[in-house]
Amino acid sequence: PRKPPVGPSATFDFAGQARRLRHKLESFHTRQDPAAIDICWPALHSGDRWIRYAARVAIENQPVESWRQRALSEPNPLASAVALLALARQGEAADGPALLAALLKHDLATRGPSDLLAWLRAAQVCCVRLGRPSDDTVLALRTKLESVYPHSHLPANHLLCELLVYLESPSVVAKTVARLQDSSTRPQQVRFARLLTFARQGWDNDSRLAMI
Repeated sequence: PRKPPVGPSATFDFAGQARRLRHKLESFHTRQDPAAIDICWPALHSGDRWIRYAARVAIENQPVESWRQRALSEPNPLASAVALLALARQGEAADGPALLAALLKHDLATRGPSDLLAWLRAAQVCCVRLGRPSDDTVLALRTKLESVYPHSHLPANHLLCELLVYLESPSVVAKTVARLQDSSTRPQQVRFARLLTFARQGWDNDSRLAMI
């Protein structure tokens, strides 16, 4: 069998294919088309973040009724998180419970950085746009997030901290103070310290002294 091309020409061809796909997806950013959902959906789990972004924006531009249920039932973890982010951005308050229930089915401990960031962003936007979750859902979200915080991936760590502060986690202060002390750069320390100013739970004398 003929081997696939390798070398600079293959790289150029791959880049060209990706560029053409992105342009095709972007063509739906300004128009609605019944075919858009089926065309764009497979790109939601692309390894290229810009293609995922282009696909999500294209889907967001289509009527929510045409893709809501597909977002809630998508089995691929990355495509699910990206689709649920789209629903969080375009849905209504009534979508919040089902959206968060779909997110809670994910196993965050096995997710790579791209999956985890998309999941966290979907949860964050849902809480901000669609309303604070019920007490039971808050507890379930908090438990899931606490199990992976702190995280080795810094951008994910910041989103985890923001969400845990919002959800009033009793452990986020102690974990973040320890992270703040371990952070190697001043900007990281400032960002974590700023997040802690919004925390209302979990403070004790040691954590207060550490912030002085």
